[in-house]
Amino acid sequence: MVIISLSGIVLLIYLISLWKSLGKAQKTNIAILLILSIFMLFYWSLSNQTSISIPLFIKSNIDLHILGFNMPVTTVMATQLSLLIIINPFFGILWQKLGQYKKEPSDELKFVFSLIFLALCFYS
Repeated sequence: MVIISLSGIVLLIYLISLWKSLGKAQKTNIAILLILSIFMLFYWSLSNQTSISIPLFIKSNIDLHILGFNMPVTTVMATQLSLLIIINPFFGILWQKLGQYKKEPSDELKFVFSLIFLALCFYS
């Protein structure tokens, strides 16, 4: 734990020293990425709750009997991963096609799209 804390402090010092040498446009891009990273950290902290809190909620509050079958909680939980697996190839093809027409979105915009779709998968 001490090593992780120390490496975090060293990384922070390095980023502060690097920040001073950047231009205004680069600082703006990095600030946007940092804000998006904070949102991603928030998402993943909620996502990690899916292994404990959400199955307990589903088991106690949702009727899992569908068409005479008793659906396990794990099946409900698998929809998140299934949606991610199904959606990913379409976005890979979309980015390639847009790149051919020189209309590919920036990395920051792709990051925002990924955050939106992760949130949609988490919501489902």
